[in-house]
Amino acid sequence: MHFLATLFQSQITPITKSELLAQTLTEELRCEGFPEFNPQNPIEFSGFLNYLLDVFQQPDVKIELLLTDNTKVLIHFQIQGNHHEEFMGLAPANGLLLFNTNILFKLQNNRISEIVMGDKKVTLTTNKGAIYKFTGFNNVSTSA
Repeated sequence: MHFLATLFQSQITPITKSELLAQTLTEELRCEGFPEFNPQNPIEFSGFLNYLLDVFQQPDVKIELLLTDNTKVLIHFQIQGNHHEEFMGLAPANGLLLFNTNILFKLQNNRISEIVMGDKKVTLTTNKGAIYKFTGFNNVSTSA
C-alpha cells in the first residue's frame, strides 16, 4: 500500500519514482487485466502510471488493504479525477471519471513479480450530468 500511495504523491520526483520501482518490482514483471496495456517491466509500469495521471487530472486516489500474507497482497484501488485522455474506449469528456479495481500483487524474494487487476468498474459523469457505468469487462480472477 505504501508503494502505491508513494507513487501517486504529486511531489514525487522522476528519480525517486524510478528508484522506488527498481527496489520494489522484479525486472521481469507479469501484469494481467490492466486497462489499455499490460506492463512487462518496471519502465513500462512507470509508463502506465504516467498514463493514469494523464487520464485522471488532479487524481484522488484511495487504497484499501483487503488481504495480505508472505507472498500476496490484495488491495482495492480507486482513482478519480477530471477525464482528460481516452480511457478504456471513452473519449475525454472533461467530466468526473472514477475507476475501481481489485489488485493482487504477488511477491517473489520480497519484490513484486506479478500484478493482476480484476473486478474493474468505470463510472463517467459528464459535465451535463449524464452517467455512464461499465463493469465486468476483461475481469481476471484476483483470488488470493
